[in-house]
Amino acid sequence: MNAYQPPETDTVTLGRIATNIARNTGWHVFPCDAEKRPATPHGCLDATADPYSIRRMFQNRNAALIAIATGAASGVDGLDIDAKHDAALAWLAAAEPRLPPTRVYRTRSGGVHLLFRHTEGVRNTQSKLARGVDTRGDGGYLILWFAAGFECLDQTPPAPWPEWLLTALFRKDVTIPVRALGRRYSGKGGRPEAMVSRALHRVATAAEGHRHETLRNAALTIGGVLHSVGLSRDQAAGLLLDATMRAGWDNPKKTADTIHWGLETGAASPLMHGAA
Repeated sequence: MNAYQPPETDTVTLGRIATNIARNTGWHVFPCDAEKRPATPHGCLDATADPYSIRRMFQNRNAALIAIATGAASGVDGLDIDAKHDAALAWLAAAEPRLPPTRVYRTRSGGVHLLFRHTEGVRNTQSKLARGVDTRGDGGYLILWFAAGFECLDQTPPAPWPEWLLTALFRKDVTIPVRALGRRYSGKGGRPEAMVSRALHRVATAAEGHRHETLRNAALTIGGVLHSVGLSRDQAAGLLLDATMRAGWDNPKKTADTIHWGLETGAASPLMHGAA
């Protein structure tokens, strides 16, 4: 496949655009070549908002694209949805109703970049949420495709990361006990935590033909112990959605509806602390 060729823009003009972006947003920028490779010696570590330094960097003859350093450097993180992966599109379809309005750019692959305000601890991940769904935080960068002529789909200023999405990002594995996500249950043996972990594991490993029933029962169980483990309904929905997306489930609307129904129904009839 041939590399993307951005619109013909001389490096002086590109440097002027980058300078304006940095001045208007506070983002730290640096040049990349047409294949998205950094055109500076130290990549995103060279990113800056200083006008003189920007103009000097963009004198590089390989400068073709403007990149922003994500994370604390610019105060924004990125969620990169790669349209080449069906799992990424399914994840976005399921997650979109629960995402806040925020800045969204179209990418050259037909996917999208969603920008959120930087949260400490957000780093770069690859396909952790679902195949083709990556994050860019500290130590990472994103190409600003808008500056290369692609559409800005939502001009809303970057919003804070939704709580349920941070919960999914910071989890190391879907079977990890949920004690780190909220108030630790102090009852005998922490059994509600184990119930949540087992329910998530069953969802992530459910066989074809049994997935809907497994998800329904898991959502009912987790809904019944929400208060015991210190999880909000939003966090619990995020954990369940994460488990299904990582396992490559399809039919995102049916999945989201089942999760909502199960948590609502389970929360209406809380399980006793000693329930099996």
